[in-house]
Amino acid sequence: MCLLGHAVPAETDCTKWPEFTAPEPYLKPQSVSMNQIQNYLNASESSEGVIFDVERKGRELWLDIVYVPADATVIVGVRSIFQIGRLIDGDFDSIVFSDDGQGLYALPEPMLRELGCQFIWGREGGQNPIYLIRVFFQNLRDFENGKLAVSGFNGSLLGDTGRAMSYHNEVFAPKWILTALE
Repeated sequence: MCLLGHAVPAETDCTKWPEFTAPEPYLKPQSVSMNQIQNYLNASESSEGVIFDVERKGRELWLDIVYVPADATVIVGVRSIFQIGRLIDGDFDSIVFSDDGQGLYALPEPMLRELGCQFIWGREGGQNPIYLIRVFFQNLRDFENGKLAVSGFNGSLLGDTGRAMSYHNEVFAPKWILTALE
């Protein structure tokens, strides 16, 4: 059970981050409907052949990785999360990262949007992706108890970055991404 609470029912938009606007249609915020985000991800070249399952459950958006080709990079999961945060249109409270129907982690919708709105791919111009990864792990919640999944961040640039990357490589990726590795 996710204990994130209920957000005010209104989706966050990207107007708070005007420095990350982009003229390219593929980077237009909130341009992919909730019903089409799975098809978008699965067809996207940047997904590296990874197959996602996206399902709305009540006020939550559930994201499961069901197939990872052997030659995919492990960062594809986090990159896809940031893309969802920028592109998805629709009202929901949180995104849940699941494996085979079991919720593992959750992130509140406003934080998902904050990360996504600053993420640019396919060219230069977005927020530093290392910063985005660090903020992602500083805000990631355990699905069962709602507590922060990673503790010990203290504001040290190198220390916090190392903590985020270690958690990604040693816990998050093996638990959520690599379970679907073929």
